[in-house]
Order: sequence, then structure tokens, then C-alpha cells
Amino acid sequence: MVVRGFGIGMSFMPAMTAAFAVLRPDQVNDASPQLNTLQRVGGSIGTAILTVVLQGKLDAAGTGRAAAAGAFGSTYWWVLAVTLVALAPAAVLTLVERRARATALPAPPAARAAADDVLEGVAA
Repeated sequence: MVVRGFGIGMSFMPAMTAAFAVLRPDQVNDASPQLNTLQRVGGSIGTAILTVVLQGKLDAAGTGRAAAAGAFGSTYWWVLAVTLVALAPAAVLTLVERRARATALPAPPAARAAADDVLEGVAA
């Protein structure tokens, strides 16, 4: 479960960053609740699917603690597989974002000086 949680945490940030990076500033107000809804609905659907998998394994296993433990173990393998599938696009999005940032034009000197002044004010 720790690995699964780490995988989910590592996949959300690049996905959201990539989604917001392609938007114009006037589109962010509309996209934010839509992406939030997609996350929540997707999480609910994923939970429902894994619950159906677990229930099917429990029904097939019959009674007994060892059979139930085997059903849960089998379902955790499904969770691991889904997590690995979700990490693949997150890794691709991270690479695309880094390449886009590396090829972006550097800020003009006046903008860099203004940013440095803001950072000095924050640090003080």
C-alpha cells in the first residue's frame, strides 16, 4: 500500500502540471473543477472495479481464512498492476515537461531582475 500511495502521489503532480501547462490563463478557472471532478470520478470507478475484483476472488475462494487471504493477495496484485500502468503516462508526461522547460526561451534580463528582487524580499 505504501508503494501504491507513492505511485499515485508521483503520478498526480506531473499529470496536473502537464494539463495546466497547455492552458491559457483564462481557461484555468474552467479546467480546475473539471480536472478535480475527473480525479474524483476516476478514483470512485477504480475503487468500484477493484471491489468487484475482490468480491469475485472471495466468491471463488469459498470460506476459510487462508482462502480469503489469497483473495486479498490476488487483488493487491491487481492494484499493483493498475499502479504500474498509471506510472507509465506519468513518466512520459514528466519527460515531456522537462524537455519543454529545457527548450523554453530564457527570461529577459529585466524579468530576471524583477524576480530576483521579489525573492530577496521574501527571504528578508
